[in-house]
Amino acid sequence: MAPSSVQAVCGAGPGETVAVYFGKSAVRGFGNTVQEGRLDSSVETEAYTTHIANQILERYKLKAPNDQSIFRVLDLCTGTGCISLLLHALLAKYIPKTEILGIDISPKAIALANQNLHHNIALGHLPQSAKKHVQFLQADVFLQNSFEKHQWDMVISNPPYISPQGFNKDTSRSVRNYEPRIALVPLCGSTFRRDWNAPEIDSSIGDAFYPKLLDVAEKSNACLLLLEVADLEQARRVVAQAVKRCCWNKFEIWRDWPDERIISKALVHGDTVDIVGKGNGRSVLISKT
Repeated sequence: MAPSSVQAVCGAGPGETVAVYFGKSAVRGFGNTVQEGRLDSSVETEAYTTHIANQILERYKLKAPNDQSIFRVLDLCTGTGCISLLLHALLAKYIPKTEILGIDISPKAIALANQNLHHNIALGHLPQSAKKHVQFLQADVFLQNSFEKHQWDMVISNPPYISPQGFNKDTSRSVRNYEPRIALVPLCGSTFRRDWNAPEIDSSIGDAFYPKLLDVAEKSNACLLLLEVADLEQARRVVAQAVKRCCWNKFEIWRDWPDERIISKALVHGDTVDIVGKGNGRSVLISKT
């Protein structure tokens, strides 16, 4: 795989949203497919996915393929599988038994994720082993699920994290008109909806997934948890939630481009946290080591 492998797998050029439209026309590296739908990710998502893959390889100190190593990843709110596919492409060369399970509530997203998986294997963007080692499952992460009973080395998620006010004020018209809202704004019960224009309620809705994602990571004894966020303010709130749980040892906030080793410090709930990279706040790394 080329270094910018998400552009090969998901079909975008530098600076573009990674989007594959499944319809009548081919889009940058993809042949025609039979279902309509959309695969969306961003170059920022690619940046933190690639950065964590490099960190994993450094941790394992793998300079040559090792058939005995196993690394298990749970990708929650996978959408159409872009993070799962990119991670497998980056890790499997050195950790052949990289096993990834992508979970999403949308049956259409899961169908497209499976289609993307097999389509990219056919194109040679992913190894044949991906048929066995990458799986996608429809499930609601807020319910009790069998995947929580398994042990995972890492949990990664790009969940719905945009608050209702953020959706109305900060997203572009094309996003509001064409992106599925369920993938962007958490669905919440009537308790929130009564007064969701209040700032504290609005941010609580945007943060709704993070406690559950922390729960799953803890139950599965994951060593790494990587979560996409909207901005630095939300990143600080996520770190504060994790610090309060007293079972994680290290916290980092990554900006859009975490490979740029520009580091500042922030105090969050009594812990000193590194803020790494350039750009806006984009993801939070929570780890046990």
